[in-house]
Amino acid sequence: MSRPAGPAPSPLPWAPRARRRIWRDGAEIHIQVRGIHRPDRHRLRTEIIDALADLEIARRVVLNPVRSDVTIVAGEDATDPVAPFLAVIDGLEILHDVADEPFADRPDHPGDPRRLRQDLLAASANGLALGVAITGRLARWPRLPVELSAVASVVQLQPRLRAPLEAVLGTGVTEASLIGLHAIGNALGQGPLGLVAELGVRGASIVEQMERQRLWRDVGAEVDPGPPPVEVAPRPEPLAPGPVERHIDRAAAAGVVAGLTTAVATFNLRRAAAAYLTTTPKAAVQGREAFASHVGRILAGRGTLVLDREALRRLDRLDALIVDGAVVCGGERAVGSVVALDGQEPADEAVGAAAELFDPDRPRRRGPWSQRPLPPRSPLRQRLEVRRAMHEVGHDRLLVLSHHGEPEALVEVGEPVDDDLVAVVAAAREASWMVAVSGDDALVERLGADLRLDGDLVDDVRMLQEDGCGVALLAADPAGLAAADLG
Repeated sequence: MSRPAGPAPSPLPWAPRARRRIWRDGAEIHIQVRGIHRPDRHRLRTEIIDALADLEIARRVVLNPVRSDVTIVAGEDATDPVAPFLAVIDGLEILHDVADEPFADRPDHPGDPRRLRQDLLAASANGLALGVAITGRLARWPRLPVELSAVASVVQLQPRLRAPLEAVLGTGVTEASLIGLHAIGNALGQGPLGLVAELGVRGASIVEQMERQRLWRDVGAEVDPGPPPVEVAPRPEPLAPGPVERHIDRAAAAGVVAGLTTAVATFNLRRAAAAYLTTTPKAAVQGREAFASHVGRILAGRGTLVLDREALRRLDRLDALIVDGAVVCGGERAVGSVVALDGQEPADEAVGAAAELFDPDRPRRRGPWSQRPLPPRSPLRQRLEVRRAMHEVGHDRLLVLSHHGEPEALVEVGEPVDDDLVAVVAAAREASWMVAVSGDDALVERLGADLRLDGDLVDDVRMLQEDGCGVALLAADPAGLAAADLG
């Protein structure tokens, strides 16, 4: 899964400095490293690997520039294994003048327990608050006005309100503070329904992350660290808002109008605040989060590791799929285009015979129709009409279709297309996405694509993004995947 390349600078000069992420999973130690994601830092990457491997307590060192971290397997006899590794990394970062750079903006590692702990903390706080809220209702305790108890929820759901807090306090502190305020507010306001909904969403997220961690423990050692880092230009235009983002914006505007109108009409600030709160887009935001968690859990259960779980939260903002023809493999070969030698449209009977007799490796015959491979050195290739048809097909692996022994048409042997790829394209079409294919005309026609691309994948992705598309890319090209919104 891809993300925009390069770190994002802090929006405010007094924004808190990000702390280095360090976490352990058994004997494995994962340490975040500055600068190694940049293509021009090959020497830094090499020296980090060599210096860490030279330590006696290091059993294995794997550097992942794409994830911007290093994984070290320490010996069992190490009493404090993190300290010597961290000292080496700190020293090399200073030596290579990257110690003052921000860490690369990367998604959480699939095995990193930070997000899971955060959700467990939120679920525990909401569960405790739910007990307090129900007890308060039964005991008829005084309750906090709903206008005050819902403040944390409003800030959580409105990015424009949350962003300034994150810029000042940092994302982690802001998230923890809002979790606590949300639980306290609903407990004192005795509002159990909001807490139940929040518990459901957090529960789905917890299950998703437990599945991802289980899968990582099973396959993590087999995951390739990836290709050398690549650097691509920033996205030409911001990713267009999806239906949830548009609903949030509309709800915010409607809430302001409703609150002001109520305040003017009633001169009652509590009623004005209540009118504003009725537009809070909690259902839309929580619905998308629950859906993404459900999809992530299913994928992990089926052995598909989503490296960036936030990518599933962007699915509703995408509307274009690019398929790189170079990754099309597997499946069975099939009939490509059929070109009549007389220059006319092939007859339906000829097309049907080509499909029925199709065999890329040996001749076949049925009634007056026969079909056989056309060898590269066949004299038939020198005939004018055959050369014209070959030029039209634009493909070298061909069959010749004959009627009563006389050549009638050339049949292209289409490249094999994986059944899973066909299913992905069909799903994109069903979702009304535009489908573009980088490949020959036969592949475009076979997949039913809307557009044929023949340029560099990064340029193709950027072209669609400039047109306002959210782009998913199915390819093996690192630069193209880094440029796409989903890869």
